[in-house]
Amino acid sequence: MRHVFISYVRENSEEVDRLAGALRDYGITVWLDRHDIRPGERWERALHKAIEDGDFFIACFSKEYWSRDKSFMSQELRWALEEMRKLSLDRIWFVPVLLSECEVPDFSVEGLETLKDFQWVELYKNWDEGLRRIIGVIDPEGVRVKELIGTLEDRDAPIVDRINAAQDLGRMGPMAAGAAPALTEALFDPNTTLHQIALEALVLIGKPAVPALREALKRSLKSTYYDWVRRSVAEALVKIGEPAVPALAEALKDEDREVRSSAAKALGEIGESAVSAVPALAEALKDKGREVRWSAAEALGKIGEPAAAAVPALVEALKDEEELVRQSAAEALGQIGEPAVPALVEALKDGGWSVRSNAAEALGKIGKLAVPGLIGALKDEDSSVRSSAAEALGEIGEPAAAAVPALAEALEDENSWVREVAAEALRRIGTPEARRALEQHRK
Repeated sequence: MRHVFISYVRENSEEVDRLAGALRDYGITVWLDRHDIRPGERWERALHKAIEDGDFFIACFSKEYWSRDKSFMSQELRWALEEMRKLSLDRIWFVPVLLSECEVPDFSVEGLETLKDFQWVELYKNWDEGLRRIIGVIDPEGVRVKELIGTLEDRDAPIVDRINAAQDLGRMGPMAAGAAPALTEALFDPNTTLHQIALEALVLIGKPAVPALREALKRSLKSTYYDWVRRSVAEALVKIGEPAVPALAEALKDEDREVRSSAAKALGEIGESAVSAVPALAEALKDKGREVRWSAAEALGKIGEPAAAAVPALVEALKDEEELVRQSAAEALGQIGEPAVPALVEALKDGGWSVRSNAAEALGKIGKLAVPGLIGALKDEDSSVRSSAAEALGEIGEPAAAAVPALAEALEDENSWVREVAAEALRRIGTPEARRALEQHRK
């Protein structure tokens, strides 16, 4: 097990604790003065010995380091330089880390060489990438990950050891990317605790785990016993979020309907961050599977206004043979909002009653932004369009007050149904102007 000494100034204790915790999660022993000097021990001697015994020395530089006139970190650096001079030039032992934007001191190492000649890690810029680089030096062959994978895959090992291995891999996060296939295999284990811990570990690994989860989504179709695995995988992809979107968009073209449907639902749960999948979801509205079409429409609605490019496909879906698909498309258009208004006003002119009804419902959900388009539709030559527009204005209610004059005019429409719906819309708008229009009509 690798042993690391971390040198720092007190002001950076919080960042250093975070770094130490991440290294320990990876199975690396970390020596910190605050925790590892025993009561009664001579602290200077303890520090010097810990540096001598360490496999690596991590020096954490920061603006706080430079703001101090004196710090014991400078003494630790001097001891570290003494140790480094004993090592081969090819041996990486001293690792400079920047916790904030600052310089590495130009302490002399040997000859004309100084600490500034060493490659440092800018941890403050990108924590995950910086941590990956540090661990890549300490454990370049991923020995710890391989050990845990071996335990996880050993069916003869005690189940508690396998569960602990999965948990440890999850704590490593993206650094345990190589364990994703083994963790995915553990999803199919009959032990439900191992299944759950492996799933949580895959979520913590994040983007690097997506390909393995994508394969698990397909594999889980081989038996109805694995329905719960498929649901769990979809849930994991949702938690990973935007990094999983490309894989889920690709899954919308899978040969299996269940995979396509699960992918569409997952994209909907991710929401706005799944906007890059909008073209694929729009195409899925033509899928042979009704559940896929319904899930795709629902997903586009959850993405909301960023899904505006799918409006033409959703308007077309208002004609779908399945009522649930039509309703989901109308609801999605309502959630997309203002960008959908022109297309929905046009849809009010469709020959089919179902399309007009769903378009009016969607416009009603959009609210005030749809009012100008609906006012124009009150003058359409088709009475069914006029009645649908009046019905939508009634759904909007008081925010549709600007439509009162047009609705008052519709009270004189040649079609009795239009007149009735316009009167109901005025009642629902309920402003003094709307009430006066109704009273004058009765006279």
